[in-house]
Amino acid sequence: EKKIQKGILVGFDRRNLSKEAALTVVDVLTSLHIPVWFVAIPFPTPAISFGVHHLKLDWGVVITSSHNPPQWNGIKIKESTGAPALPSTTKAVESWIKKFPEEFQLPRPDPKNRITVADIKDPYLQFLESKVDWKIIQDASPHVVVDYMHGSAATLLGELLRKRGI
Repeated sequence: EKKIQKGILVGFDRRNLSKEAALTVVDVLTSLHIPVWFVAIPFPTPAISFGVHHLKLDWGVVITSSHNPPQWNGIKIKESTGAPALPSTTKAVESWIKKFPEEFQLPRPDPKNRITVADIKDPYLQFLESKVDWKIIQDASPHVVVDYMHGSAATLLGELLRKRGI
C-alpha cells in the first residue's frame, strides 16, 4: 500500500452533483487524517493532473463523467506524476474499499485536518502558454469564436487569447 504523505488533490467538473461528490471525497479523506488540497471551482481533468504534479502531491482524485453521457459521473484517480492511475493502483483502492462492511460509517471529518484550497489556475495557464507558439498565431491575426458547451475549461482559452490580444 502506498503511504500518503503530502496529500491528495481533489477536483471536479461541471456535471450535476460533481462538486457535492468531491466534497464527500474530501470528507472521507479528512476523516482518515489525509491532507487534502481542494480545487474549489470546476476545472478540467488535465488541469487536475497538472496540479498533482505541480504541487508534488501523492495522488489526485477528479469527479468527472469525462466523455461519458451527462447523467453519469465517476472518479478518476491520478498518480503523483499526474498520469491516470495504474491498474495496480486502481485494484489496490478497490480492494481497500471492499474491506469496509456495507454499513460502515466513517468518523466525522476532523476540523483540525488540513484542507488547503488549491488555486492552480495561474500556474496551469502559464504552463499552457509555454506550450504555444504565440507569434505564429498573432501573425495570422485570427478571429476566434469559442463555445465551451458548459465545459470545465470555460473561460480558460478566452483568457489566454485575450491576454495575447487575439
